[in-house]
Amino acid sequence: MTVEYIPLSKKKRYFKGLIYGDPGLGKTKLAVSADNVESMRPVLLVNVEAGDMSVEEEYPDVMSVDVRNFKDMNEVYNNLVRDPSSAKTVIIDSLTELQKLGMYQIMEDVVKKHPDRDPDVPSMREWGKCGESIRKVVRAFRDLPINVIYTCLMVSKQDELSGAVTCHPSLPGKLAAEVPAFLDFVFYMYVHDKNERYILTQPTVKHVGPKDRSGKLATAIPIPDDGNGFKTIMETIQLGDWIEQEKETKK
Repeated sequence: MTVEYIPLSKKKRYFKGLIYGDPGLGKTKLAVSADNVESMRPVLLVNVEAGDMSVEEEYPDVMSVDVRNFKDMNEVYNNLVRDPSSAKTVIIDSLTELQKLGMYQIMEDVVKKHPDRDPDVPSMREWGKCGESIRKVVRAFRDLPINVIYTCLMVSKQDELSGAVTCHPSLPGKLAAEVPAFLDFVFYMYVHDKNERYILTQPTVKHVGPKDRSGKLATAIPIPDDGNGFKTIMETIQLGDWIEQEKETKK
């Protein structure tokens, strides 16, 4: 591989981001609304959480693949490397569930070798192995020349000294801070007054994860119910082929 120097103004960029929040808020629906953006199609939903029924009726053309362990994830990744045109956007739904499934698989292998081990009590070694597998998945998909959207649940943590409560992506240990650091966009999804859904794009005293490396998004963005959530975001940050493809669409 030859190292290539590219002026920042000429570098082609894609959406690489994470959406996290409580269950049932519509994180999957927001991510899959990328299908309403011409430059982000075709969309592939990596169905780790088995939640694709929630978007089936509204987005029938989105491709879905069921994943139950890291081996399945490797196969999805290798297929994308072999055929980069098969998807312009990949959604991994969700990292929280993938981490759990990965740990189950690791502990199954451990118990086969050591029948006396409790499969529900992983050691530091197993936590470390599972965490590194998640890091590899996030980095590998992030580095593909396509848009990548991860979803994740939210967890609240209370500081033992101050009693302050903060909200983080629901990932164990250092992963809660490391995974957001790998990405350009981190959105915290929440419900405001009158059941309106919003995403937070900047950190607060309570929410330590959100960020927007483009610097173009408002701090809090309402998510429309018409399926144009991601279109609203991409109109603002205009990454990848957005500008040219949207021009062609409007002709």
